[in-house]
Amino acid sequence: MPMCIAFRHCTIILALALAAGLLPAANSTSAQAAGPAAELWPGGSYGLSSYENDNWVPLKGHRTIFHCSGYGCRKMGRFVFTDGDIFELALIMSLALDDDTAATERSAMAQAVSWMEQRVGRVLGTNRDKASIGFLAAGNAGQQDCVDEARNTAAYLAVLQANGLIRHHGKAQVVNRGNIFSGAMPHYGVVMRETASKRVWAVDSGVGANGSLPRIENAERWYARGGSRPPRFQF
Repeated sequence: MPMCIAFRHCTIILALALAAGLLPAANSTSAQAAGPAAELWPGGSYGLSSYENDNWVPLKGHRTIFHCSGYGCRKMGRFVFTDGDIFELALIMSLALDDDTAATERSAMAQAVSWMEQRVGRVLGTNRDKASIGFLAAGNAGQQDCVDEARNTAAYLAVLQANGLIRHHGKAQVVNRGNIFSGAMPHYGVVMRETASKRVWAVDSGVGANGSLPRIENAERWYARGGSRPPRFQF
């Protein structure tokens, strides 16, 4: 068995043992006592520069995220993934074990992001989020635009990475494309760099309703959809 696959199996086994209570979890007392802790409070209409670097980094044992909704992150919620959640995510990501490649990992990531979006949505009230319903939903805590979706997707991917469930891709970054002056509406997504090939991939969760699989494609193609060219990324 190649070393990378052996390492991946160890990661999954540790995650399963953690979820089963066989190993102590960081901050496990507060996480277990609170369960899937969640709060919702007014956020702010943040620009990309306000959160593009650090605000989605998971806190408290790599389980706590800040979740956006209401368009432009007008509403923010705090959500804590439980040991059981990490167990489920480990199972989803284990789908990439038989063929331990970057491509299969991207497919598993799409499934994991979909599951996390549904999981958080049921608690914070975005489970009925619809696709592309326009600015009439601005301020509605149960609806999300592409800014919210990109911010949340970056948070979900950060949780996967922090818990050792992503091996072939680096940290996610929120980016935007398009320009109304060139006839293309601005749109937000997430990019990640494949570790081995250095190719950059775009993850777009703003293409469907809550829980839809995000579209993952080459970043150049994603930017071209908005009439843009990819910038020089700083990973």
